[in-house]
Amino acid sequence: MTAAAVLAAVPKATSSAAPGEPATDQRSLELAARLAGAILRPIKQVDDSFLRLAPLTAQHVRAASALPAFASAINRAVRSDIESRGLALPRDFGRRLADRSSSRLAVLLVTEPIELINRAARMLAGAILHRQVLALMLKDQRAAARAVMGEEAFLAATQEVPMLNPSLGLLDKGRLKIQSLIQPDIAEAQKMRFLAFGGEALSRFTDTAEASLSSFFACRLPPAARPDDSSRAIAGMTEGQCTHVIKLLRRRLPEWADFIS
Repeated sequence: MTAAAVLAAVPKATSSAAPGEPATDQRSLELAARLAGAILRPIKQVDDSFLRLAPLTAQHVRAASALPAFASAINRAVRSDIESRGLALPRDFGRRLADRSSSRLAVLLVTEPIELINRAARMLAGAILHRQVLALMLKDQRAAARAVMGEEAFLAATQEVPMLNPSLGLLDKGRLKIQSLIQPDIAEAQKMRFLAFGGEALSRFTDTAEASLSSFFACRLPPAARPDDSSRAIAGMTEGQCTHVIKLLRRRLPEWADFIS
């Protein structure tokens, strides 16, 4: 499905929503427009590791894409690379977008600023590791975990997830040990390992919620968040666990709440 077909497939907006709430189809149309733009101009979405236009470095590719004379050709080359990895939207994608919160969240994951994606990744990582975090008994251990995870993810993992989303803990395959992240001197590398774990978790969500966007979302992740099947640290998600991911992010990311309600 082309970018134009994404827009054409979404039902026209209706006015059936309650006052103050976005109409479902209007909401879907906005997301479809964002997705179409992301497909047409993927250079703004992808991680530097995917910008392999030899002999240019990623820095050179980004600089060239800012020049009107090169922008179209560079975006076309990157788009071709992404499409070759499996970007093929189903014919009923427009209806799925209108009917499914999970599909709308998947679109947000491939179109929203990377800062928001990283927030979502940290919160989901904390939710999946919440059993390990709760098992930390010493005050300095908990303080170190808070430093690695970030305040928001730590609070969600210790105060909300055990009561509201405990099934997310079943996704933890035990390959990332919280003890390995909470060394006396918190290094940036430890924070990045935690973030990469969350990126893998979001990838698992996309695999289940909207597999047609999995390859596109993977292009947004650094290599550490894209393990091969033999080294995955997170189990495959069920539809029920995807629902809990939506509930968690709806609470914690008000920027997305209207789209995934």
